[in-house]
Amino acid sequence: MAISNNNNEDAYQLIADSMSDLVCLHDPQGIYLWVSPSARRILGYEPDEMLGKNPYSLFHPDDRERIRSGTHDPALEGAGNIYVRYRMLHRSGFYVWLESLTQPILDDVGTVVNLHTTSRDVTEQVRLERALAQSEALHRSVVNSLAEGVMSFARDGRVLTINEQASKLLELNPDNVLGRQPKDVSWRAVYLDGTEIPQTELPLFVTLSTGQSCRDFRMGLVFDDAKTKWVSVNSEPVTTEGPQADNQAAVVLTMTDISDQLRREAMLEQWSTVFRHSREPILLVDLDGIIQEANPAFGRLLQLDSSSTIGTSWSGFLQPSSGTRVHDGDLLLNAAHQGHWRGELWLRDTEGGIHATWASISALPVEPGTEHKMLVIFSDFQEKHEQEKALRIQATHDALTGLPNRLLLMDRFDMALKSAQRHGETFACFYLDLDDFKPVNDRYGHAVGDEVLKTIARRLKAILRDDDSLARLGGDEFVMLITSLNGRSAAGSVADKVLQVLTEVIPVGGRDIRVNGSLGVGLFPHHAASVDDLLHVADQAMYRAKHSGGSRWLLGGPREGLHNKNERP
Repeated sequence: MAISNNNNEDAYQLIADSMSDLVCLHDPQGIYLWVSPSARRILGYEPDEMLGKNPYSLFHPDDRERIRSGTHDPALEGAGNIYVRYRMLHRSGFYVWLESLTQPILDDVGTVVNLHTTSRDVTEQVRLERALAQSEALHRSVVNSLAEGVMSFARDGRVLTINEQASKLLELNPDNVLGRQPKDVSWRAVYLDGTEIPQTELPLFVTLSTGQSCRDFRMGLVFDDAKTKWVSVNSEPVTTEGPQADNQAAVVLTMTDISDQLRREAMLEQWSTVFRHSREPILLVDLDGIIQEANPAFGRLLQLDSSSTIGTSWSGFLQPSSGTRVHDGDLLLNAAHQGHWRGELWLRDTEGGIHATWASISALPVEPGTEHKMLVIFSDFQEKHEQEKALRIQATHDALTGLPNRLLLMDRFDMALKSAQRHGETFACFYLDLDDFKPVNDRYGHAVGDEVLKTIARRLKAILRDDDSLARLGGDEFVMLITSLNGRSAAGSVADKVLQVLTEVIPVGGRDIRVNGSLGVGLFPHHAASVDDLLHVADQAMYRAKHSGGSRWLLGGPREGLHNKNERP
């Protein structure tokens, strides 16, 4: 079974909760890194109590060396499928018999980084096996009460006992098999890959011929109606002193239907594969936003090792400007309550880059009393976000110069008006119309005229502050918003700079182009108290300046006069 090499196996907690076996993850020294909840039932310990402990302190003293030499050391050398039966101290003070399968977990270069064990409580099975050697009557009464299928065989392969569970599992009538060797059964035995198992390799016959135990031999029973049951079989030799009687048990066979378990393992393997190889970033978080698992795609997106995010808060990777509340936990709590949430979330990588994503948050099913987990899947939203951003720019900016258009300009004027009203400040509206621009288009063509407009836009923008705005309304008309002015003299200084910029030669295609301009200036609150009125005042002032000969600027209002670039108001 493939599992993550992380020390935290909570990504598979929900599946592990439903399994009766004790599943543990150890570091190479054997220290517990993760323990499944079944530890409570089997050993009486809370899983958290076992974390960080060495299991050797719980092993029976007579079993420790056997476990180390027969299981631990071979697993560290890369050996897998190692079975061992041993005794472990229960919290209440008595020893429990466990049967464990140990598998090494290797990194990409084949080094053992962790050990994985799956243990089953076989205390009752051990007791049964010992009881069988003492009393056949006790054997029959006990085995019929077990949930597992149990059979005992004589040395010649005859069936001595079969309990009800084994009869149902194998679909055998006890009256037809007791005292006989099973023949003409309605099924054939197959390996997990579907190939047929030779009789000599079946656990019963291996134990009969070698006297050796077989542990957790997994096989399928394919019946005549094509139905398949998957079973785990253990065969144990029965050893007694003295000569063995014909009707004395030589082998005890126990079997468990593992069809559901294999389905769960297949689902776990599929989930693990999807989780690891998905191109979409995936997180598993708790309701506090603490990351329990992160797949490699999440790390690639944010330019970090996904394993380093385990135990950290997901809000550290979210960009607050996405507009979604993520820091107070409302998002996760609402998703848990409703079962899901979908929407736009922005992720911030280690280089400061922002990635727009479409996130799907789903509450994973949990058993009563267990901690909620939330599955978060991010889909790339960057391309769509960039398209929307481009559309917003297209809707609010002039296509030729890239300057704000009337729509964005009015929005900025409204903001400036509210700020000025709140702080008692003055701001200005400059309305500019180029003089002698039409002859440029007529003489040199519109392509040259467009270059002239773009050059003027760049030069005017260069003399403005960051808080000021320059917009093109169309044709050769420009509007400037100049904020935080100290009265008319300050406005005049800016107007002089604008006219000075317009006198500079504009080289286009080997030609030196010259244009001038007429400028109208409206001040808030001196000339108007609203944006529309202020634009109208500046527009009218511009027309009076143009009709007075151009190449000059004029303050709005009935008492204001004309000014050329060398005159002050």
